[in-house]
Amino acid sequence: MLVAIVLAVGWIGLASTAAARPTLGDPRAVMVLLIMLAVVHVVLTVDGRRRDQVLLPVVGLLMGFSVLLMSRLPQDLVVQRFGSLELPLASVQLLWIGLSLAIAALIAVGLRNDLLLRSYKYTWAVAGIALLLLVFVLGQETNGARLTLRIGPFAGQPSELLKIILVIFLAAYLADNRALLAGRDSRLGPIRLPPLLYLLPMLVIWGLALATVVVQRDLGAALLFYGVFLLLLYVATQRRDLLAIGVVLFLAG
Repeated sequence: MLVAIVLAVGWIGLASTAAARPTLGDPRAVMVLLIMLAVVHVVLTVDGRRRDQVLLPVVGLLMGFSVLLMSRLPQDLVVQRFGSLELPLASVQLLWIGLSLAIAALIAVGLRNDLLLRSYKYTWAVAGIALLLLVFVLGQETNGARLTLRIGPFAGQPSELLKIILVIFLAAYLADNRALLAGRDSRLGPIRLPPLLYLLPMLVIWGLALATVVVQRDLGAALLFYGVFLLLLYVATQRRDLLAIGVVLFLAG
């Protein structure tokens, strides 16, 4: 309900600003999004398993902000054609949102536990590194940043998939090694460190983050990758010293 209220207020503000008078404008875009979110909510509720009650509303709010943003831009910036049907910018955004919600709901209902994700965590890690290397080698450079990979008629930024892969790998790795990272220590002078072998993923992620800055020239993605890693590390271990070491490593790099 709160998401619906926020998006409704945002839409009224957007439409009223564009018309220079109080108006609802054409609220179909926001209404379609809210209907899609309600359908996904019903599907997940009927499925009957306990799930995070915050995640879907937060995702829905972010999706709503994206629809508002796309609606205020010139609609001919992007036009997707399906035969005689032409979809302007905001409609294209809604199309991709609908597809993503459908895929997410299917995965949430079909994936009965996290065993598949945890058992193949290193496979996920290799897949993520392979995506990054593909962009390094075959990516297209736009405005000085190498972010886009084009295969035939399709183009996209593999870093978007890499964000998901990174969370899956790190969550599985930290869940399996939480006790060692949180409890056992070795010393480097006055500095307490977990066993050096278990620091290796930190060094790998540190290197990937720096490589993203240097090769792709994308500081935002690098900060996001590394920030997610440090956040998950702190949640798993509750150790502020590891958080501090991670920040120092990134700043030094």
